[in-house]
Amino acid sequence: MSKETVQAVILAGGFGRRMGIITENTQKCLLPIDGKPILGHIFDSLLEAFGSVNVLMCVSFKADDVKEFVDKNKPNKMFVSYIWDSGYSRTADLYRGIEDHISGPFIGISGDMIVLSDAYKSGFEKFETERMFASVTLSPKLNEANSHAVGKIKNNQLISLILPAPEKLDSDHLRDMTVWCLDDRYYIFARKYPEIGAMPKLLQKAIEEGKYIVGNVYNGKWIHIGYPNDLSKIMRG
Repeated sequence: MSKETVQAVILAGGFGRRMGIITENTQKCLLPIDGKPILGHIFDSLLEAFGSVNVLMCVSFKADDVKEFVDKNKPNKMFVSYIWDSGYSRTADLYRGIEDHISGPFIGISGDMIVLSDAYKSGFEKFETERMFASVTLSPKLNEANSHAVGKIKNNQLISLILPAPEKLDSDHLRDMTVWCLDDRYYIFARKYPEIGAMPKLLQKAIEEGKYIVGNVYNGKWIHIGYPNDLSKIMRG
């Protein structure tokens, strides 16, 4: 693996319970959107953004199905390894748990979300250039993922990240897309607060302690697969 190869962590172990019967026997990241499994879209965007990617996948529920898909569809310039997740792990704990499996800067991705390549590339480039504590990508399309946190950006800096999101949102609120760029400093900070399980809450704690987090605004199309009706969405157009 060359030094230029970007490291990415994909969370693909959840049970997808909000999808109901649809995910009783199917891992959510393998559900089809626009004629292709979600994970296939993620791979496409990662390769378009970076050209070469070293992927660590957190797997649990239907892990064998995920591995079979990856074995058959993984692009040539993508190396994939796996780490086991109980399926009930909190997001902050998942990232705490990869410390022995990845080093240096990485981009964290949810396996239930499809974005265009710029959402990955722009956030990672800002993180690499500015070398701040973290980079968080947010969208002005607030209705796409109502269960996600919302945040505010001022002068390219993330100044707040709230989970659960308040019922009444301000005009300058943006939706957290769960595309986070981090490095080894995350593990050091996360160990201080083992009781915090949600990544947005841990990042908000970092903000409160004066950590500079880059806020990256993504204006492109994206799809979050949270409920059955989301499967009718498409990325074309």
